Amino acid sequence: MTISEQLFDNYLRRRKVEFEIEQGVEVHPDRILHLHNKEVICEIRQLERDKTEPVNFSGWSDPYSRIRRAIKKKVRQGKEAKNSKIPYVIVLFSNTARVATDNFIIQAAMYGDLSILIDVDLQNPKSKAKVRDNVFSGRGIIRHARNYKEPGQPFNRRISAVAVLETINPTYKYVSKASDEIIKGTEDLKERLHIFWDVIENLKKEGKYIEDLAIEKVRVFHNFYAYNPLGFDIFNGKYDEQYFIDPTNGRSRRYKDR
Repeated sequence: MTISEQLFDNYLRRRKVEFEIEQGVEVHPDRILHLHNKEVICEIRQLERDKTEPVNFSGWSDPYSRIRRAIKKKVRQGKEAKNSKIPYVIVLFSNTARVATDNFIIQAAMYGDLSILIDVDLQNPKSKAKVRDNVFSGRGIIRHARNYKEPGQPFNRRISAVAVLETINPTYKYVSKASDEIIKGTEDLKERLHIFWDVIENLKKEGKYIEDLAIEKVRVFHNFYAYNPLGFDIFNGKYDEQYFIDPTNGRSRRYKDR
């Protein structure tokens, strides 16, 4: 069992979600969830450092290609879910710092490279350029368009959502808040570090900061074009986050039910 599978199982058990583990034939789904009288099929993909990549690297690299390849490899397993009219979710876990899973990277991998629209007044060369908007352009694994003006053709509609699995320490917020308040106005780096570690030790003694605490959470990115959409009531744990594309303007929005 991989690290990602262990973490995902821990997440499901902590939320008391019933699930089945499928084993054997490669095309079988990794997990089948049973929640609110619904079924959800999940495929887990663990992202590792590519052996061809240098250990020490500097310069620019395409942040979307690894995510797109990982999604594409799991598309065919969604055939069973499509035929059964069951939501199908690809769960990604990055086990290397070389593969970023920030919100904008995941959504750009899904809907198209993130681009910035800049307005330039050609009649007045001395005027300042203005940033108008961020848009999804081309090469998306879920939707493909030649440029940002096109609505694009939906691909891989078997996929209901892409979820990013990770762990957090929810008690660290107390460290961040307390240290920020105390450090204000202190410029000396050595003194700032000393204050920071004092804050940690005091909060540990008070029981507010638990150093080794690691809670599993998921960030879910719903596929606007899915055959079988995923409900917002599935991955709605205390620390979970859910995002979707607003059909009225194509922008990313976070779903909030609390």
